[in-house]
Amino acid sequence: MVAVPSALHLAAGLLAIAASTGVALALAGGGRRPVDGARTPTGPSGALRRVGVAGALAYAIGQLLGGALLGPEAVWAWLQVAGLAGLAAGLGPASLAGLPGAGLPGAGLLVPLAPTVPAYAAAAMAAVAATRAAWAGRLALPLALGLAVLGVGHALEPTQPVWAEWAVVVGALLIGAWLWTISSRRILAKLLTAFVSALLAMAILTAAVLSTVSSAELTADELDRLGRLADQLAGAVRSWPADAVADAQPLSRSATSLVGAVLSPQDAADVYDLSLSGQDFFLTVDRAGDVVNSHPPGLAASVRLALLGDPVVADLRQGGATAEAGGLLSTGGTLVGFGAVALRDPSTRPEDPPAGVLVTGRLLDDLWAAQQATALDVGVIGAIAGEPAVTSDGAGDDAVAVLDGLGEATRADLAVAGQVVFAASAPLADPERGDELGRLVVTSTPEVIAALERGQNQRVFLAAIVGAALALLVAVVVIRRLTRPILQLTDVARRIGEGDLTTRSGLTSADEVGVLAATVDEMAVSLDAQRRDLTDSADREARLRGRLESVTTSMGDGLVAVDVDGRIITFNPAAEVLTGRRAADAVGRPLEDVLVAQVLGDTGVADPVTDPVTDPVADHVADHVGSARLLLLRADGSRIPVAATTAPVRTGEGAVLGRVLVLRDISRELEVEQMKTEFLSNVSHELRTPLTPIKGYAQVLARRELDPDRTRQFAAQILDATDRLERIVGMIVDFAALDSGRVRQDVRAVDLAQVVEEAVAAWRAALPEREFALRVHPPLPPVSADPAYLRRCLDELVDNAVKFSPDGEPVEVCARHDGSEVELQVLDHGVGIDGGATGRLFGDFVQVDGTETRHYGGLGLGLGLVKRILDGIGATADVRSSPGRGTTVTVRLLPAGPVPVPPLPEVVPDVVVPPPPPA
Repeated sequence: MVAVPSALHLAAGLLAIAASTGVALALAGGGRRPVDGARTPTGPSGALRRVGVAGALAYAIGQLLGGALLGPEAVWAWLQVAGLAGLAAGLGPASLAGLPGAGLPGAGLLVPLAPTVPAYAAAAMAAVAATRAAWAGRLALPLALGLAVLGVGHALEPTQPVWAEWAVVVGALLIGAWLWTISSRRILAKLLTAFVSALLAMAILTAAVLSTVSSAELTADELDRLGRLADQLAGAVRSWPADAVADAQPLSRSATSLVGAVLSPQDAADVYDLSLSGQDFFLTVDRAGDVVNSHPPGLAASVRLALLGDPVVADLRQGGATAEAGGLLSTGGTLVGFGAVALRDPSTRPEDPPAGVLVTGRLLDDLWAAQQATALDVGVIGAIAGEPAVTSDGAGDDAVAVLDGLGEATRADLAVAGQVVFAASAPLADPERGDELGRLVVTSTPEVIAALERGQNQRVFLAAIVGAALALLVAVVVIRRLTRPILQLTDVARRIGEGDLTTRSGLTSADEVGVLAATVDEMAVSLDAQRRDLTDSADREARLRGRLESVTTSMGDGLVAVDVDGRIITFNPAAEVLTGRRAADAVGRPLEDVLVAQVLGDTGVADPVTDPVTDPVADHVADHVGSARLLLLRADGSRIPVAATTAPVRTGEGAVLGRVLVLRDISRELEVEQMKTEFLSNVSHELRTPLTPIKGYAQVLARRELDPDRTRQFAAQILDATDRLERIVGMIVDFAALDSGRVRQDVRAVDLAQVVEEAVAAWRAALPEREFALRVHPPLPPVSADPAYLRRCLDELVDNAVKFSPDGEPVEVCARHDGSEVELQVLDHGVGIDGGATGRLFGDFVQVDGTETRHYGGLGLGLGLVKRILDGIGATADVRSSPGRGTTVTVRLLPAGPVPVPPLPEVVPDVVVPPPPPA
């Protein structure tokens, strides 16, 4: 993973602490009385702010610990997560409301420095906080965007720490813009924010310079250390030949045991352990150049061949001038440091040729590199011919990249596979011949100097924090002293704006602020005098206006007043009801845009197709006193007839100031006129129907002599017509009596089954050719009703069923107990009516077919009489009907006493009373 630069880490930590502290103070100070006088909410929004303040402070503590690298990493990491969780809960429209102008003493930004484990939790909390902040409105968008970018930084922290820190920079700019915006309405907040911004910039710059210089010095010291170690290791390798010769010298007189006989592997191992354990191998070569004994058995063949072919070994084997020698050689990518001595027996003379040669030495291999790396806590790379021959575990994942990055230099800090690597090298040369066979590279990573850098960063960070805190404290004291008079004058101006003209500043300084305070005090005195004069005038006008408003508000008619330009200035509640428009929507608009109508004729009827309502009321209202009957178009598209009266409003000189319109709802008047017309039409039609046979049969009886049978037949017809006429008159009398309240029903407990059976029996007797079915579902409790009027209701319903079943369809009467009510139903299978007309059937004088040529007679009072009877006993009725399928009228009556409960689970079958058999 790429290491985060120390300067970037320190800058992010300082900004994070300042920002989180600033946000905490912004949320806490958002409820203190700002310039506009608002106060902290004491309800749920106040609690949310307190949660947000606690979260911001927890985040600041976590950043302080993280920036100073104090304590376990998990502690300050989870403190940051908890802080962001608190901000996620505390931020929102309610907690951010009123923040512009709230006092906050600094600006900064929230910086995600959480470690790997809680990083994604912190990112999620930051995302939630950003979402909630976005709900607060457009002003909080920089805060929301900043938190969102910080969440991205938290998410990148485990894998891309450098990109995470740059995300912090972007979030810093956004949240800094939000803090600057919300501090713009208070001078103290603005000054402190500007000062803290400059202070932070200076502290960050100083910390960055110190950290950078310190890091550079630590890097140079580490490279010097690695250079010394590389020279030390290279010197040790160059001493291998001399060390090998010194270890082999004591065995130079053991030719018989080492060359004269082939040793077993165990004996060879014993020789190695006793005399040559400081070396990696040994082998003995006879005078002919053949290997007699060796250890270990697995010594590479390439190493053996290289040693046998080396000129030093060949010269000793042939009895050269020296008895011992050594050197460095490379073979197959392996560097070998060896020493050789001539082998002779004790009895052999010095001038005699040796019996053989003992060769021993050490190998520059991975085992040696690992041992040196462990002992020195570094990485070791042995390069032969520019290629890595041996590499320890601590040398990095790509030794080739280290060598390529180092090039011809002896030391450097490199970027290898996204990591910083420190490297230093020393040449590997043969000490006798001076040939450079390769080089030895020693490496380390920044973790080696991490402890030192950590301590330096802690000191720099804490020094910056302490310095910034002291500077901020001094700034607060100085700025408060400078701004206190301004804030005092601001408070005085606010109180004057609220109406407290007795307040005074009390400032007497000789500077510009003192002059401004004296001017404000003089202005308050002048305004107080003017207010008293205006108050007296306003009181008189208010009393007059109150009387006028009481009159207009209590009017039952709509009152609309317009000015000389025709714009509405008064619109009373009655006018709102008539027009369906609110006064707030009507006042200020032209009259022709609000009131649209047409003139009604004498009949009071206007056809919506041929007489569209499109004329402004102003077209029907002149500048003089007048009245008209209009059809007014309401806001919902419906129309209402009104009587409009208008009169101009004039000055004392006769100039027109405007007009007043009075609108009166005449819907009821037109309905009464229409009802009278329909009633007279229906009564005249219904009365002519029975009078015609009475008059006809009477004239026949008066003019002609008829036999007794014909006379009795005509008399019977006259009696039937008289009964019908009497029934019509009786219905009108009963309807008028019930409607006027002159007749009260005798309500008592009535046996509904008996009433229904008697009624059905009477209708079967009157119309034996019709089928009447009776269905009573026991048990049936007594109902609360007047028996006579209940029978009248049932007769009216059955009469309608018979009337509208012209084909002799059966009529059904059903009664059953349904919970808290008793249902009485009359069903027919006749012509039925449209479902849209059922709602007005119980009205007065209602005929579905109201034409003079209708097929069914009647005054239209039958169901109206039924409704009045049912209303008198607390019962209800409804109608269900379909054209061509018949009609069902359901009457719901109230039981007169306790409701009997049928036994369970037995089911009592319906009781069906069949019609009597034909005579």
